[in-house]
Amino acid sequence: MVIENKAGESTHLFETLVNAEAPKINQALPEIIDVEELKPAELLVKFDSPLESTVTWAANGVTLEDSPKYRICTSEEESTLTIANLIKDDTEMTYTCTVKNAIGTADTSTMLSIQCKYPTIG
Repeated sequence: MVIENKAGESTHLFETLVNAEAPKINQALPEIIDVEELKPAELLVKFDSPLESTVTWAANGVTLEDSPKYRICTSEEESTLTIANLIKDDTEMTYTCTVKNAIGTADTSTMLSIQCKYPTIG
């Protein structure tokens, strides 16, 4: 778009998004996931985003990066967070997957619960 007046001219480009929607979570994380201590845990989220999107994982609001402890694998329709060698500290966090595009954001969260390997005596 070009706008002209006596003072000069200004040009602006606009991008039109037709039928664009915010991302949708198709398979959310359960509220609590039972896991085994010292084993890996895999958190899977499936989503739909008609536009290019970014996916982030966070623990207690802190963004996680791909590392030996946290493995993040994302495609156009799903994202997986694998947490290696679970310890009790890992269960004291809320894990959140956020999918964001130009229109909006969708997220889903879970907490981990370590299964007791041995029966309780008493």
